[in-house]
Amino acid sequence: METKQPGQKQERIWVRTKYVYRTSGNDLKALNTEGPVTFPVSEIASCTISNIVETLPDGWERYGLLVDGILEVLVTKKRMDAFMAKLAKGEVVRMADPDTLIAATLSESLPNCIAMVDRVFGLARWRFNLSGDENKILSKKYEWSEDGNTWHSLNFLDAPVGTVRMMIAVELTADQIREEMVKLLQEGASEPIYHAMIREAEGQQFSSPKSAFITAVSAVEVAVKHYISRKVPDADWLIETMPSPDIHKILKEYVPRLDNRFLLTAMQLEEIRKIIGNRNTLVHTGKISFDFQRTVNSIVFLSDVIHLIDFYSGRNWTNYYS
Repeated sequence: METKQPGQKQERIWVRTKYVYRTSGNDLKALNTEGPVTFPVSEIASCTISNIVETLPDGWERYGLLVDGILEVLVTKKRMDAFMAKLAKGEVVRMADPDTLIAATLSESLPNCIAMVDRVFGLARWRFNLSGDENKILSKKYEWSEDGNTWHSLNFLDAPVGTVRMMIAVELTADQIREEMVKLLQEGASEPIYHAMIREAEGQQFSSPKSAFITAVSAVEVAVKHYISRKVPDADWLIETMPSPDIHKILKEYVPRLDNRFLLTAMQLEEIRKIIGNRNTLVHTGKISFDFQRTVNSIVFLSDVIHLIDFYSGRNWTNYYS
């Protein structure tokens, strides 16, 4: 979000998130409205909820709840003019362009709008006993407006919202892919449950950031347990029955005893300590002590830790993905 400098004129623009959550026909009775219902969320934000009924090609009907959230954002007039000029010319708007940092402002504001929409849906689901599931989002739409009336797609941004993992493209031949897959199958290997958990967290980071954060931390805890059980087979029973381990202490003090190559930096260990503390605060109080973007960054960091655990478990190829 931009910070106003002395003498700079600011203008209002708006960011919009429209999510359609899957519900059921019975929910139409719970929210028996004749049209959209709009209400304020804060001084700079509002939401509208409405029922959606869609007839599918096979004749069946699909029901949804549209949650339309609008968030007001302030930008400097100078950057707004530069931004609009580039759009008018059809030029690519890059988030790092110093003349058009409005793109970065929009990208930073959108996650807050997404979080607001998800919160409103959660409250509606709770208050009116809806059957909706945040994992079953039928459609998503992200827009912006310079006047609050005419809306434009946010797809022009040159990077997705949130923190994006920079993946390294590992080019393998067909024979190499076949060899790798056959080897894993013959080993009896399956995707570890903690990888499924971290992918679930990554998939929910925008729609349910708090749940995603808790799932990501749990994924690392499970990964640490699996790592220890592989290194110390006799510890299987203890690992399986012990409560959630203090992974900060285990990674700092115990894991290096099992493999002296597995050493996290002081900065990485401190980040893990903070993340565990935030998870505990969230679980016990329902509140989280950092913003949405920080939540997304934490999930990416924890995913890297999981790939590191895999690497020191003998899966050398995972080094490409962390």
